[in-house]
Amino acid sequence: MLLAFALCNSASAQPIAPGEYVRSGDSGVLKIERQHGQTSFSLETTGANCHSCSMSGQIKGSYAQTNDESDDTTGPSCRVRLTPSHQGQWLDLPLQNGEACLQHCGARAHIGGTYRKPPAHCSRTGQRKARDTFIAHYRAKQYPQAVAALSPVLEQCGDFLDWIEADRIRNDLALAHFHAGAPGQCLKLLQNTRASGQADEQGLKGEIPPCDFDNYVATARATWHNMSLCKGSTGR
Repeated sequence: MLLAFALCNSASAQPIAPGEYVRSGDSGVLKIERQHGQTSFSLETTGANCHSCSMSGQIKGSYAQTNDESDDTTGPSCRVRLTPSHQGQWLDLPLQNGEACLQHCGARAHIGGTYRKPPAHCSRTGQRKARDTFIAHYRAKQYPQAVAALSPVLEQCGDFLDWIEADRIRNDLALAHFHAGAPGQCLKLLQNTRASGQADEQGLKGEIPPCDFDNYVATARATWHNMSLCKGSTGR
């Protein structure tokens, strides 16, 4: 079976540029690359309870065709129009894509939505550099510098972070504030986490899907511990 993505090819359409496009909340990544005269793509998305979509292939003309193992070309094909906007920095995929597309996805995942090119400091490489700089300053007990290195990721890149990663960053920054003598800032950050709204694991388990709970529970435990730490220092 062939899976194809129809790319917008009208005369007025903006060109589809190579690069990495990210869906809100880091819930999907569409990569388009050109090499040796060929254009390839890969698309990975995640949905509720760790369900996912995964596909990749070659773009030829106005279509992207997956690298399916089957040579059968008589089956239904999935065609999704990629609509560029914002000077080619955004790509829109429709939410409804037919049964053929669903074969590449879990029951609670889909490929539709708006994918955007993140600013350099919000890309995965940029985030990794910021975290490495944060760790270096933190280990050197340079806590204000550590906060300065990682804060822009949380403040400016929220649309490109999944919620668990955002809460991990909040915990890292909270500890840096605590060690810098600012427990009030520590609490302020942690009060914006998902875990802060629950008293314990049992309460949290009732609020999120099982797989999300498994992925988040370590961060939740850190949050509860760090909140106690910072509350103790503020005398609350």
